[in-house]
Amino acid sequence: MASASCIPRKLQEGKIYHVSILYNHYEGRASERNKDQTNSYNFVQLLEKKLNGLQLTKLNYFDNFRSGSNIFTALLKMIKDSERVVMILTEGYMENVLTTFAHQNNLQAALNEGVRNSAILLVAIGLSSKESIKAELGLDILHVLFFEADWENDEKSWRMLTKALGQNTSFATIRRSVQETNEAIAEDLETDHLSLAGSTDRTVKSRFRRVVDFIIFLPQLLDPGQYV
Repeated sequence: MASASCIPRKLQEGKIYHVSILYNHYEGRASERNKDQTNSYNFVQLLEKKLNGLQLTKLNYFDNFRSGSNIFTALLKMIKDSERVVMILTEGYMENVLTTFAHQNNLQAALNEGVRNSAILLVAIGLSSKESIKAELGLDILHVLFFEADWENDEKSWRMLTKALGQNTSFATIRRSVQETNEAIAEDLETDHLSLAGSTDRTVKSRFRRVVDFIIFLPQLLDPGQYV
């Protein structure tokens, strides 16, 4: 829910939510959540604060889908109605949810297309195997943002996530941009190094010539009459 001091960002035409969040939700008392569900819930709480700072306050959650509704139809509608979808990948989510998605061709196609066009952002927490995600989703892991084990204090990953959400771009695009920037900086440094080396070389040669001239002229200084 938006705070009183936060003015929500204007929604894109035809959209109902700024962001919809999919995670390993447990429909029950907090004390009954397992570690994976608790970790997912806590991540969502911190994510909400980050979204509020971006004025993205119209949020929707997986747990809004109640029993009796067609979950696959509801998920497809959620993707259509949302500017962005954040899917929080954990071991529990991979095992309990994604395996179900894999058997629904329309939903799987919609998810994959959403990831590729940056409408869906994949965030992994507590996952040690990147290859398992690649095998499960059939996607390049450049599309997945892997948080460190201490995700609460992983400022680098939070910056990337908020940048992707705030600028409506993908993790892969941000990574390519960072790589290109680093390459440009490295190229500039190499050019500066070569220029400095050339300058230093010219300075050394100039000094050497002055030393040689001095040595040649030294006898005249010591015995000027000899050279009259």
